[in-house]
This record gives sequence, structure tokens and C-alpha cells, in this order.
Amino acid sequence: MRSKYNFVQVYNVWVNGRSVEDVDQHYPIDNTVERAWHNDFNKAVKDFNTAKATESNKNDFGEEYFKDYSVVLYVIDIDVEKFEQEYEMEFDLSSDEVQEAIPYYDNYEFTCVAERIAKF
Repeated sequence: MRSKYNFVQVYNVWVNGRSVEDVDQHYPIDNTVERAWHNDFNKAVKDFNTAKATESNKNDFGEEYFKDYSVVLYVIDIDVEKFEQEYEMEFDLSSDEVQEAIPYYDNYEFTCVAERIAKF
């Protein structure tokens, strides 16, 4: 939903494994939510609360390579007109090209709404 100033807030939940050797190192892992930008806050909150890792934290030799995993709910405020001018495409969240461009719009400096750490 666009505001009267033609801005839209988009949300996404990312699930990342945190390395055993350095928990500041995060890696995308298989999980129960789709990693797609959308503008439905209720869906974002539900996804955040129910997201779980489906990938193991052990390699083929039984060694742990993830300490745990983080679930993060991000939001980006997008000026639709600026986005369309900058990327020369219509802002349509169902478009794969728009989905790929959104993180670059904010230079990967998303606003974190909520974060939680979970065990495998």
C-alpha cells in the first residue's frame, strides 16, 4: 500500500546460520519462509514468529558448522518514483527484477524491526 507521498514499506524475513567459529558470520540457510519482499506487515510478523531452519547444523562428518541461527525481520521504505527512475522499471513486487533490485535500493542497509536467535 502506497502512502500519499508515494512511499511503500516492504518487509522480508531472513534466516541465517551463525558460524561456530565467528557468530558475526551469517549464511543463508534453508528455512520455512519464503525470502521475498512484500508489503503485508501481518504476514511479515507471522513469518518472523514461525520461521525455523530446516537445514542441519552439521556437515557430512557430524561436525557442527553453525552455532545457531538468526531470524531477522527487515523493512525498507521505498520512494516508488525514485525506484522506478533509478532502475528504469515499474515497481511491481511480483516481478523478479524488482525483488532483486530492492536490496540495492537501500545498499543492504535495511532497518531491523525484530531479531531472534534460535537453536537447531
